[in-house]
Amino acid sequence: MMTKLVTNDVSIGPVNLTVSDLSRASAFYRDTVGLRHFAHDEGSETLTANGQTPLLRLTEDARASQRGASDPRMRHFALLVPERLDLARSVRHMLNMGRPIVRASDHYVCESVYFKDPDCNEIEISADRPRSLWFYSDDQLRLGSCPLGISALVSEAGLRDDTWNGMPVDTKIGHVDLQVMSLSSSTHFYCDLIGFDLSVEMPGAVYVANGGYHHHFGLCTWTSPGAEPVDVDAIGLRSATIEFATDKILRQVVENLRSELYPVVEGSASLATVDPSGHKINLAVRQGLS
Repeated sequence: MMTKLVTNDVSIGPVNLTVSDLSRASAFYRDTVGLRHFAHDEGSETLTANGQTPLLRLTEDARASQRGASDPRMRHFALLVPERLDLARSVRHMLNMGRPIVRASDHYVCESVYFKDPDCNEIEISADRPRSLWFYSDDQLRLGSCPLGISALVSEAGLRDDTWNGMPVDTKIGHVDLQVMSLSSSTHFYCDLIGFDLSVEMPGAVYVANGGYHHHFGLCTWTSPGAEPVDVDAIGLRSATIEFATDKILRQVVENLRSELYPVVEGSASLATVDPSGHKINLAVRQGLS
């Protein structure tokens, strides 16, 4: 089994969603969320915040069905913005565009506001608090949820300026939260085979991370214990991406996966496997590193 990953060995790369109407989804993520066009293939479009780093790929399948509430699925993915003011600007813009808020939460380590895209995929826009303000109890990070005041947040943006220039160029994928079939098998996959640390554990959920972060993946069974594996042809998460600092680390992870008979398929730009619930996970070396 591999040695545990050290700080900055891992980050979350592009998220790939299946959508029912590409032009509608693209317009939403560009005009409402504030991402920018990066590349276009037949039936898909890739979006970015800085013009260089892909963050989100949208792939059209007009015949795809919605996943059931009890199916293994993506609960949400998080667009992590650099500062609270960026979150305030984004939320103010989303509200001005008429997008209803699903919920707004103070998670103690971050502040987050949740929306849904036209296919009901949930998006979290989040800003981390400084790590110096994170609280630990019995060596476990305190991660929870209490209501976040939207009026105060939005008014902060109004007091500072009225600028909206889309998502900040430093925006990245902060984490992906998944409904899974089993916490024990999922924890083994993401921690023992991929190399994440167990950050937070609570009834029905675990959160795993690298480098002391609050979480890169959230894994829960709140509505999906004992469900059937993911329907790969349904609306929602098509794949998530884990990016490693070096090819050496990536190859060690591949060796771990193959030792337990997880399939690893080589593609043009990344490798791919599936977790125990059937979620497709791409494995790649972080851009600009080797």
